[in-house]
Amino acid sequence: MCNSILGMKQRRFLVIKLGSIGDVVHALPAVHQLRTHYPDAVIDWLIERKSALVLDGNVDISSRIVIDTKRWRRDLFLRPLKVLFEIRRLVDHLRSARYDAAIDLQGLLKSSVLAWLSKSRLRFGFPSRECRERLSARFINRKCWHAVDVQHVVEKLCSIIWCVAEELGDVEPVPKADFCRGARGGIVVSDGARRAIRDFLGEKGVRTDDLLIGLNPCAGWETKRWGGLNFARVIRALMDTDLGRRMRFVLLYGPGEKQYAEEILQALGQDADDDVFFAPPVGISRLCALLEACDVVVSGDTAVLHIAANLGRPTVALFGPSDPARNGPFGNPSAVFQHAMACGPCYKRRCKSMACIKNISPVKVAAAVERLLT
Repeated sequence: MCNSILGMKQRRFLVIKLGSIGDVVHALPAVHQLRTHYPDAVIDWLIERKSALVLDGNVDISSRIVIDTKRWRRDLFLRPLKVLFEIRRLVDHLRSARYDAAIDLQGLLKSSVLAWLSKSRLRFGFPSRECRERLSARFINRKCWHAVDVQHVVEKLCSIIWCVAEELGDVEPVPKADFCRGARGGIVVSDGARRAIRDFLGEKGVRTDDLLIGLNPCAGWETKRWGGLNFARVIRALMDTDLGRRMRFVLLYGPGEKQYAEEILQALGQDADDDVFFAPPVGISRLCALLEACDVVVSGDTAVLHIAANLGRPTVALFGPSDPARNGPFGNPSAVFQHAMACGPCYKRRCKSMACIKNISPVKVAAAVERLLT
């Protein structure tokens, strides 16, 4: 409901979602929903520097407030006065903005403390049972119990926005099935990034009628990596498939991760040819453009998977210790694989067996890619 029509003062919101790129991508639909409810509002997003570029060109936010808590922790004992000065300056900025509400979409102690430090009268967030750090709920005075009733993280975040609008009297209570209604916030891909990727693909001989398959073997957690040999088996299976169009395979990787992509070529051995090639070393903007150009993206539970899903690309998701019902691709054509284990989902970063991801069948993954391509 538009505030200008009601003659109300302009609403001011502080959104707090600090985390990884994948976490930020999951929050985009919720913030789009907030903008839909309050088209004239000021919506500022407090975000970590490592993820801030994902918001480039996003029209749903008024401004980014960029912080670097990792550097703060690193420098706290080396340059304590500098760190304390930066924190004090941040707190002064948040308080001077006089936000009507701070919305903690992170559920961590540091995010809820930042909401509390803003001195916002209303501080929305998860109840303790939904928080990764339960103490964080102590700093929230409007706990959004809607989040308990839904499973996927995107739905949980959207339910918090409905809680905000209900508290402010701007929407009627809704059934949980409608929490994501109108939540279509997406990543903005620049024309410059598209041109750069188009030129790169042209140099690799990729034609407009070729099928481009993105393969991402990388992940920050060891337990989320399927292994180069399995990706090589998928490529071999697809090479033996005739879809009437040439298939090209682009191997994706992030900074310091190229060795995982190289494992695929090593496993292919003599089967490797010009149809399999490395992605260029790119920043987040050109990565988004490259994923947008793919016909299918195969990836574990990483930022690459969630960016591709946000861009509406068909995805084949390979899950290990995390729960695909909560963290799987959202709102796009997808196939999700996970080898069921009694111990999962455990969210462990290390495991001796890693059977939950290692036992996923390459033949079935290749068949899923084929189905999505056709």
